[in-house]
Amino acid sequence: KQRPQEELPGPPETTSMAVCRLWPRGGALAVATLTQYTWLACGDEGVNCEDHPGGCRCYYDALAFGCPSSLGYDAKKFLCNCNYADNTWLNVLTSFLAAFRTEPQERELAAQHFNARMDPTGLVSLDVGSGERLHCGAAVAKVYPGTNFEIDVQELYQLANNLLLPEVHNKMSELCLPGRIALQLICLHAELGLRDVLAAAAYARQLQRLWPMVEECAEQHTPWSFPGIVDFIKLWKSADLPEEGTLTAQAASALSWRPDPSLLRGKLPEESEAHYWPCAPLQDKLCFPPRSQNLHMSCEHCCDPARGPTGEAACFDGEFTFARCCRTPGGSGQFF
Repeated sequence: KQRPQEELPGPPETTSMAVCRLWPRGGALAVATLTQYTWLACGDEGVNCEDHPGGCRCYYDALAFGCPSSLGYDAKKFLCNCNYADNTWLNVLTSFLAAFRTEPQERELAAQHFNARMDPTGLVSLDVGSGERLHCGAAVAKVYPGTNFEIDVQELYQLANNLLLPEVHNKMSELCLPGRIALQLICLHAELGLRDVLAAAAYARQLQRLWPMVEECAEQHTPWSFPGIVDFIKLWKSADLPEEGTLTAQAASALSWRPDPSLLRGKLPEESEAHYWPCAPLQDKLCFPPRSQNLHMSCEHCCDPARGPTGEAACFDGEFTFARCCRTPGGSGQFF
C-alpha cells in the first residue's frame, strides 16, 4: 500500500523568500544559501548584510571563526595591545592628534604636518614621529603602514585565540593595531593631498578591514581616539569615485575625515583603562624620543603617578625637568 505523498510547497515568489523559508528547516543549508546574497528579504524587510562586520557570513553565523562576535572579551581587548615603553607610539599619537585637530578645510592637507616629500620610488614619505619615515602609496596600501607585512585579518583572529602565548602577546604589542589605523588615516589624507583617488581608496579599503578588529576596545582600553570614524568609513563605501584621474580640491575635502576636535584629544583617566594621560599627547617630544631603550627616558616609566607626585625622580635633571616633560592636572607641576 502506498503512503500518500506529502504536498510540496509551490515555487517561491523570489529567491530571497525561498531563503527565508529554508531558515527554520535547516540551519546549515540556510547559511550556505544566505551567504550567496548581499541583499536578502524576509517578507518586505531588506537586510544589507554586506555592511555587517565580517560581511554576510558573520551576519548569519556570528560565532563562526573570523567573525568579530567569535572573540571573547579578553581576546577583543588583546587586539588593542600596544607597546608604549619606548615612546614610539606615544610620539606617533602626539603627531596624529596635532595633524587632525585642524580646521575642516585644512584636513585634506594633513601631509604638510608631516614634512611630506616624494621618494624616487613614487611613494610619499612622511615624518610621523616614529623615528623612521613612513612611506605611503597605492603600492604599499595592503601592508600594515610602517612594515613590510601584508594585512591578514584571519591571522589576527588566530593571534587573538592564542593570546596566552608570550610570543603572540609580544607580536601584537609590537603591531599595535590602533596605531596602524592612525597611520592608515595619515596615509589616506596624504594621498588626498596629492588628489590621488586610487591610492586614497586603497587605504580606505584596508581601513574598512582593520577597524572592526579594534572597534570594541579602542575607546575604553587605549589612549587612541577616532571620533566619527564609522561614519567616515561609510562615506567611503558609498562614495562615487572616478575610476581614474585626480580628485578636485572640493572632492578631496568632501572625502576627508572630520573628527570633532573636542573629542580628538588625550583621554582622561575616567575615559579609558589605558589612558596614558601624563604622556598622551606628549608635553614635550624632546623629553621622550622614539625607539628609546633607556628606562629613564621612557614616558610610561618616568611620568607614572604610581612613582610619586612628581613621577620617577631619577628621570629628570636641570634641563629635562618633571614640569617640562610630564602633563599634570591644570599644569600644576605635580600629580597630587
